Amino acid sequence: MKINLKSIITCLILATIILFIILYEKSEAASVADASKDELVATAISQKWKISDEIGTGEQLLFSEYYEDVLPIERLSFTEQNKNYLCAADGNKLYAVENMYAKSKKDSTEICAQRLRIFDCNTREITTIYYFEDIRVDYMTVSNGKVVFFYSEIVWPTDLKEGQTVYAEDCSKNHYAAIAREDGTLQMGVDLLDFTIKSAGTVKDKGIYYEGASDRFIAVCDDGKILVANRLGKVLHAYNTKKTVKLLGQTRNGTLIFKASGGDDKSTEYFWLDDYQQKTLYTGDNLYISSLVEAPDSNIIYRTESSGTYVKWNTKTGEREKICDFESAYLSYSNVAINNKGEIFVLKDGDIRVFSKESSKERVTIKIQKYELWDPNIDRVMKEYERTHPGVTFETVSVSADENDKDRLETTLKALSNGTGADLVSIAASSFEDFYEAGCIKDISDIFTQEEKNNMFDYFLEAACVDGKIYRYPSFGSGSILVTLKGTFGGSSYSATDLLKFLEKREKEGKAYKGLFAGGVSSNPFIVFSEAMDISEFVDLEEKTCNYDTDAFVRILKMCKEYKDKNYKEPTGEKDIYKALMNGDILFAEIQYMSFDNFDTFKEVCGDDAVIVGYPTTAESGNVMSYSRALVVGKKAKNYDTIKDFLNYLSKNYYSSAYANVIPTTKDYFDEKIIYGEYKDVEYDFSSKLYYEDISDDYQEIKTELITNSGKPALKMDDNGYCLLAGRSDGTSYVDEYMKYFESMRLIDERFSPVYDIMNEEVEKMYAGKVTEKETAKAIQKRVSEYLSNLQ
Repeated sequence: MKINLKSIITCLILATIILFIILYEKSEAASVADASKDELVATAISQKWKISDEIGTGEQLLFSEYYEDVLPIERLSFTEQNKNYLCAADGNKLYAVENMYAKSKKDSTEICAQRLRIFDCNTREITTIYYFEDIRVDYMTVSNGKVVFFYSEIVWPTDLKEGQTVYAEDCSKNHYAAIAREDGTLQMGVDLLDFTIKSAGTVKDKGIYYEGASDRFIAVCDDGKILVANRLGKVLHAYNTKKTVKLLGQTRNGTLIFKASGGDDKSTEYFWLDDYQQKTLYTGDNLYISSLVEAPDSNIIYRTESSGTYVKWNTKTGEREKICDFESAYLSYSNVAINNKGEIFVLKDGDIRVFSKESSKERVTIKIQKYELWDPNIDRVMKEYERTHPGVTFETVSVSADENDKDRLETTLKALSNGTGADLVSIAASSFEDFYEAGCIKDISDIFTQEEKNNMFDYFLEAACVDGKIYRYPSFGSGSILVTLKGTFGGSSYSATDLLKFLEKREKEGKAYKGLFAGGVSSNPFIVFSEAMDISEFVDLEEKTCNYDTDAFVRILKMCKEYKDKNYKEPTGEKDIYKALMNGDILFAEIQYMSFDNFDTFKEVCGDDAVIVGYPTTAESGNVMSYSRALVVGKKAKNYDTIKDFLNYLSKNYYSSAYANVIPTTKDYFDEKIIYGEYKDVEYDFSSKLYYEDISDDYQEIKTELITNSGKPALKMDDNGYCLLAGRSDGTSYVDEYMKYFESMRLIDERFSPVYDIMNEEVEKMYAGKVTEKETAKAIQKRVSEYLSNLQ
């Protein structure tokens, strides 16, 4: 064989030159990074940088691990609609990065910062590393322990004409990668322009990955091309698969595994790249692999597309075994890691779920039927219960029936009776009698001890019990309340005649109000006389008597007609309503749905000059609080021990949309827990919620989703989803006053409801001019008397 010595020498010289250039560029990049690091650290120390909680734009999610409260619940802010771009998995670790700002204590200046959290699936510990670079991470990949941030910079045109406006979305971008070191510095400036501009193919959005096993970057193009580059971003090789290529995952040593499907032969190939060659892992029919990871025993664990099924794949023998099956909604577009025990850790939307072999074999499903008045807050509790109790799944079921309410009710009752229906059913208070009489619901008195029952608030027992047995697990809906200037009635409650005398006195003094109240759904002045007062002065349920046909009640009706005819134009804004109250234009301001947020606004404007009124003088009447909905347990419900535990969990973690509906087991409960939680809007944004925990006594402003110090409850949520301490400007809290309001509430006696309906119907006829005040009083007297005579 003939050897060309000259050619060999030439090749060796060229190779030496190329190697020298590569090493030089690497060392120069490293020295620049080291210099930048030293300068940055010095700056951070001199100015005492801290990480602020003022996160930039993006969605706030939770990064949490719920097993035995091992990890704290913390906030992550993601900038992409698909949050998983800022999460990654590598072997037995999960990663999440957050774009945020660092604020100087010295001069309040801000710089960009990146917070990287690493969750070790073996130790269940989180390591947090901060980086201070003027970039925003677009997405991240991790391979063989190396973390790479991908970011971009806008290329603004340099030849702008005078008056010309250019928007960022119209400009091109230069794409870069930065290798994140463990010491808190980034090796910046890996130029990826060859991938995005100079390459023959168009790289997919966020389609560039770092492969730790080969220390290379690999890009997937729209046309099926695969590009390989070194750590400087220079393209070394290109593959043309002529198929649709997708990254599936990686081995434990950082080798990326790809899927190629479609093309002329319609076959599917799973492969990796080795020394510029395409190595086939499998070729044949589509296995529908969505994502994969290598287990410690060298088997591949993959999840099938559009499902929660995990399969163990022995690539040497080709044997595949289904190992577990989970709810697909919890696992789609997720990052997966496996610890040394073989437990599967899934990171999705910032939440970590752990699936062990034991939990996959012993699964319990609780069926929920949202028959009526479903409270979306329970969805949150169910989700958290699943995370804290591996193996438990909630399944929503429905009944097959026509739209007819009667058919739907009968079908539901029949299904509960024969054990084919749900385990738990959400119902309205008005439906409870039907369910109870059908004998299809279970007595759940054993959920509480006798001591707990003795300490419960009266309205809980009244709403939940029949003959001393608890059949329903209730939630409550708060009614509207009224506030007025302090000292108006001498106390916080009033009767109808008290109000009448007060208004008549004001008229004689020439101080009549422009309107009786503002802020309510209805403009009917009679509301403040009927629904927000103690009406027992007109009705005696025990004696079954009433006394509406009196001079006092006729004068009340005349007063209502007078204020109705004034046609007062109410202010619309919440603060404007309170200002009208303070100015003396109205007697009452109505708060339709009492929440801590509303209470805070009320105190902000009125301070201590106005108080809550309208709750009754006795415990038997008044609509300040009314029982509205409940969960009932089917008599033949399966897995009752789990249901019982869930209901106990619900009692400790549950709140309604208007205020915290933590079912109290002691009368001191309000002193110990935060009692408020409210969604930001009517569409129930589950990412914006309060967690109840104890807080500190110094009432400092808190901007976190979990408070762990002891103290009294006083939290509210601002528009950005932060939990803030509610208190006066001097730092003291009015939570005691708010707590007193809750303790004063009583369950309305449902027997009063028809009385309200009768009164309002007749009063509307009076407003229409069809009858006089005296005729209205007589009509009410007659109808209420008839109702009382038939009252059981």
